[in-house]
Amino acid sequence: MLAIAGGKGGCGKTTTTFGLAGALGRTRRLVLAVDTDLDMPNLHLLAEVDGEPGLAAVANGGSIEDVSHPPPEPSGLSGVRVVPAPQSGSRGIHLPAALSRLENGADHVLVDCPAGAGPDAVTPLRAADQALLVTTTDPACLRDTAKTAAMARAEHAHRGVCRDPNGTAAARHRATARQPGLGDDSRRCPARPSRRIRRSGIRCSRVGYPVQTLMNAVGVVVFMGERLSTGVPVLGRKLEGGLPPGSSVALCAPPASQAELLLSEFTSSRPTLYLTTDRTEESVSAEFRRASDRRTPEVRYIPGDAPLDHARRLFQRLPSDSTLVVDPVDLLEREDPTRYRNFLHDLQSHVRGTDSLAVLHCLDGRSVPDQRDITEHAVDVVFQLRTEISGDRVENRLAVPKFRGGRALPETIKLELTESVAIDTSRDIA
Repeated sequence: MLAIAGGKGGCGKTTTTFGLAGALGRTRRLVLAVDTDLDMPNLHLLAEVDGEPGLAAVANGGSIEDVSHPPPEPSGLSGVRVVPAPQSGSRGIHLPAALSRLENGADHVLVDCPAGAGPDAVTPLRAADQALLVTTTDPACLRDTAKTAAMARAEHAHRGVCRDPNGTAAARHRATARQPGLGDDSRRCPARPSRRIRRSGIRCSRVGYPVQTLMNAVGVVVFMGERLSTGVPVLGRKLEGGLPPGSSVALCAPPASQAELLLSEFTSSRPTLYLTTDRTEESVSAEFRRASDRRTPEVRYIPGDAPLDHARRLFQRLPSDSTLVVDPVDLLEREDPTRYRNFLHDLQSHVRGTDSLAVLHCLDGRSVPDQRDITEHAVDVVFQLRTEISGDRVENRLAVPKFRGGRALPETIKLELTESVAIDTSRDIA
């Protein structure tokens, strides 16, 4: 049993758990990915499976087939099954007994632990044979990871280190038989990774403090320079891989355009909360269902009565590594300027804390809200879509005039927006 832990939420624990499960599932063995975060369960959202039954049913004697869920086909994860944490939380679960039952019935068990070094994280770490810590390079996250590493060491977890320079894969390997203490950097590095790990491009290496001290304490995956996909590969390459985690984006476009296709692409690679302010929930959901290659996001309608309060309550439920779409944001921009500015600050704080992505659809029509300048100044990235009718053709061009912390594009990108998003590579891509 391998416990995947992290110093704080949004560091990539759940993504790592599911990625490792997928890799192990290719060996044609039964792999269980288990969510033990009773307060903020989200593994089922990433895997696109039902949230019930799960751990609570395991504790009540349910079989593995009854309590776990295979990811939807076609996923290529035929050997993987997901055991969700209870959606409403439950302090009555005897977690060690439940994990022991799962371990006895599967070839591999990967446990997605609660973040931090609190009592909730201790139990799965104590039950596991090995531990793997996931962290970003953010100093605060590294400090929290050091605390979790010390706790994991105290719980007698096996030690090892893996560094993933690309932020796109995760793996682990067994450490040497010697298990030196935290902070003792004089001992030798972990054992040479397996041939399979070497082929994956993941390197074992020493990195700067405090990660260097963590090497001798517990397995660590460090995500370096990770970018979130825009859903449009060529656009992602122009943006050097996509958008930084924690970004807020304004997509400004005319009402009479196919900008919703771009919004759909943003939802394609991560669990998404879609807040609609002018269309019904059923209308938005039906549009996604018609696109068979798209995952259907969680859609919620924001009424005109106290829209900022409604939207705030909903985005505060956004789990780690997710996408939030507000379509359109105009209704919120027409609220009191101070309250709207505070709303944006709270939204950005939550998105950054969960390594998520917020996309605000701004209508550039005949009646633009007075607070549009506040929106465009507050967000990290601005996408500006222009749609023009030239002769017998409709031309769409996308500009990225603002990219805080990144490189704005010096030229516009010509798009083909019909039933999907395509880029005219003949002129815009070398």
